[in-house]
Amino acid sequence: MGGAFLLSGLVAAILSAPIFDRVLIYHLAKTVKILLPVLGVMWIGLVFAVKPNNLGGIYAVLVLIASISFILLPVGLELGVEITRNAETSTAVLWSGGNIISFLWVLGVYIPLKGFIHSIVTYSYGCAARSTDRQSASQYA
Repeated sequence: MGGAFLLSGLVAAILSAPIFDRVLIYHLAKTVKILLPVLGVMWIGLVFAVKPNNLGGIYAVLVLIASISFILLPVGLELGVEITRNAETSTAVLWSGGNIISFLWVLGVYIPLKGFIHSIVTYSYGCAARSTDRQSASQYA
C-alpha cells in the first residue's frame, strides 16, 4: 500500500507541476479551496473503506489521498513564499511547524492511547486465534 501511495503521489505531482507553473500560477488559493475539502472527505472515506475483503477500495482511496496530498504540498509552500516574500524563511517555518505538530500529536494522542490500542489488537487477535484452534481441534475429534 505504501508503494501505491508514493507512486501515485509522485505521478500526480509530476503531471500537475507544469500545469501549475504555466496555467494556474495565479489560482493557487482556489486550488487549495477546492482540493483541501476533497482531501478531508477522502480521509473520512478511508475510515469507512476499511472492511474485510475490500482491498481494492482501500487502494483507491489511498491513491486519491496521495495524489491530492502530493499536489497540495508544493502549492502550500508556494503560497507561503507569496505571503512572506522570503522563500527560505517561509519554507523553514512551514516544515518546522509540521514537524512540531507531528511531535505534539504523538505526545498528546498516541502515547496516552498506546496501551488501549495494544489491548484492542491483542484481544482481537487472541480471540481469533482461540476460535480457530477450537475449530481445528473439533475437526480432529
